[in-house]
Amino acid sequence: VSTQSTGGNNALASKMSADHSGMTCITCRLMFGDADAQRDHYKSDLHRYNLKRKVAQLPPVTAAEHVARVAAKEAKDKAASAPDGQSCKICSRQFKSRATYNTHMSSNKHLARVKVVEAKSGGGGGGGERGSDQRPSRGQWRCGRR
Repeated sequence: VSTQSTGGNNALASKMSADHSGMTCITCRLMFGDADAQRDHYKSDLHRYNLKRKVAQLPPVTAAEHVARVAAKEAKDKAASAPDGQSCKICSRQFKSRATYNTHMSSNKHLARVKVVEAKSGGGGGGGERGSDQRPSRGQWRCGRR
């Protein structure tokens, strides 16, 4: 281990040797007031993210940068997860691929729900009794038969 250090590291090293109560995370370049805060940090997503960056020989990111990157990734994932036209409003479902959407649209379960919705909207003044008689039972929804 080298005893030489440069600039700001000298001040940090002398502060640490003078005051042993300061806990640090070398990977994230952070200092903590007590051991509990340090332990909590080691369990955080920020620390895990910086460990992966360290393995890839990249510099650590700050907590603010990490929050911004996580928010950007979540927004990107949300936009990519349900593109327009790949959701079924009748069944209240969203699909990640066009193939699963097409399979759902031709399924017996979906077609049965479409018939129920059409019967309710086309029934006019018949009321709730007629609509409830036409609705399949719960078991029929599950297996897709009418």
